[in-house]
Amino acid sequence: MRLGKSKLDITPPQGVDMCGYARKGRKAKGIHDPLYVRAIVFEEGERKCAILSCDLVGIPPELVREVREYARINLGIEREHVLISATHTHSGPTVSVIRGMGEPLPSYMKDLREKVKEALKEADKDYREVKMKVGRGKVKVGINRRERTKEGVKLGLNPEGPLDEELGLISFWKEDEEPEVFLVNYACHPVSLGINFEISADYPGKLCSLMEKKYPNSLCLFLQGCCGDINPYSKERGFSLTERMAKELFEEVERVRKHSEPLRDMDIKGLILPVKLPLDGLPSREELKKEKRELEKKIEKAKEEEMGILEAHLDWIERALKEEKGKERFIPAEIQILSLGSVALVGIPGEVFSEIGMRIKRGSPFPYTFVIGYANGCYGYIPTREAFKEGGYEVEEAYKYYGIYPFREDVGEVVVDCALKGLKKIKEGRNE
Repeated sequence: MRLGKSKLDITPPQGVDMCGYARKGRKAKGIHDPLYVRAIVFEEGERKCAILSCDLVGIPPELVREVREYARINLGIEREHVLISATHTHSGPTVSVIRGMGEPLPSYMKDLREKVKEALKEADKDYREVKMKVGRGKVKVGINRRERTKEGVKLGLNPEGPLDEELGLISFWKEDEEPEVFLVNYACHPVSLGINFEISADYPGKLCSLMEKKYPNSLCLFLQGCCGDINPYSKERGFSLTERMAKELFEEVERVRKHSEPLRDMDIKGLILPVKLPLDGLPSREELKKEKRELEKKIEKAKEEEMGILEAHLDWIERALKEEKGKERFIPAEIQILSLGSVALVGIPGEVFSEIGMRIKRGSPFPYTFVIGYANGCYGYIPTREAFKEGGYEVEEAYKYYGIYPFREDVGEVVVDCALKGLKKIKEGRNE
């Protein structure tokens, strides 16, 4: 197998709107650490495959389409062999319209599109012969955040809730045992900084910088997992927590690295499966109008820091009141499967709950399966059926920022079924 790699700076300028929290006027006042797009292209036989990781909150679907088309026309990489993921940092720029989280800066977005394509182009030039290793370990820097209280489920800490502690590691090495690339898959929301006003890649960026510092000629890509209901293990927020999380992850990556299994079969296969993510209905017009009146009263008395959430909610109500009733609705999305011999990567465009990711891993026919959230776009939270019954932010509120309609309670099962069918299909060689 031959592999090429590249890394380009995608840090936005000061003053851009920041994304991750509905906070009015949250503009970047400084740069704590740079943001990067990291890209690898590997080639086995006549097939090429590309994986990109961006220090962003999400990847706009139109950017995915543009990059895949560029790769197909200019680099000979088929669209089903191009996976673009976001680390989901909450201290980066706004790159798509999400209610209450500012507006993308057009000049930055133009530069971002060119940088992502350039990273892919540069990776396609710098090929080295490599061998591949894979391993997994366990580390607990995250915790289920759906805390159960007398008032219902709140964002907090729930030590009893589902948590995927698995850390997946795919590494590529030159014949002289010098490392070329590390792909790290782990699930935890990058919110260690809270509502901060400095651009930062959060703990994924710090982890990658630690790896690249220890192995100066290497590249580390963080592939965010199914962290929809997972936050850092502490309520503390700040750069000291970021450093601590990255250090613990780094130590586990090093442990797994030493015990990783070499792979001889590195056959590349790719598959994109269309999936209809089912949407539920809206409250009645009477309920929406009542909610609007109550919200307008709150806005009259609200503090400045509360206005982002309230205005986003009001905009959602006004849009919802214009919707026609009675139609069956869904979001047309895609789930991507990439296999490298005995290793499978599953890319899902959403904030997927950890239990859903674990179900996919358990049901996969591959010895190693790593599930990537925020892959090739993001259409909102994908909770379990159980979470829909319990309520809480991810079920009752978050969809109002992403769109208009909530997902139906079986959306998680739809995703699991689609992913498992795709894994089975590609394992049986029916991906052509």
